[in-house]
Amino acid sequence: MKKLKRIVVGLDIFEKSNDILKRALSLASEHKADLFIVHAVRTPWVAVPSYFGSKDIGVDKEGITKKIEKKLKTLSKDSKVSCFIFVKEGNPDDIILYESKLNQADMIVIGRHSKAKGRKGFVGTTAQKVAHKSHLPVLIVNSSAKKPYKNILAPTDFGMQSKQSVLFAKNAFHTAKINIVHAFETIYMEGPYAAVG
Repeated sequence: MKKLKRIVVGLDIFEKSNDILKRALSLASEHKADLFIVHAVRTPWVAVPSYFGSKDIGVDKEGITKKIEKKLKTLSKDSKVSCFIFVKEGNPDDIILYESKLNQADMIVIGRHSKAKGRKGFVGTTAQKVAHKSHLPVLIVNSSAKKPYKNILAPTDFGMQSKQSVLFAKNAFHTAKINIVHAFETIYMEGPYAAVG
């Protein structure tokens, strides 16, 4: 099984990103992996013109990078994880996927944030798009990262991808107990076409 050496972290510093960083740092520390932290800022669809010689209003990439570095210093006091920070303008899911491919990542870690009101526990569109489009395993961090994962539920259809997912989970989370579940739908038929006996 391929070792976990490069982890891309999709981060939104304006949301509760500490749990995502803690989980990514603990994974990287355990596997001696490098972290590639990606923060994507949506580009406004209407650009602000610079009248009267004023400067263009842009994204403060340096300020965002410093904010992420500050969070990393407070969260990773003991660990010696190599971290690389990228602040890019564009669509978050596209940027996260692009950076994961560019940096030859083995895994993507992202939060489950949702801006939808009244939808507690709903996976946000960025996490959903990354999980659907990615060819890599995606860990969607749902809650606080106080302890390593103890139990993992792995749904399976007995296909090759399901097998690879379970093997990856076993490799990435050594101490966790993996429970495999296969669900299927039964069809009950009545009438002249039903098989009796």
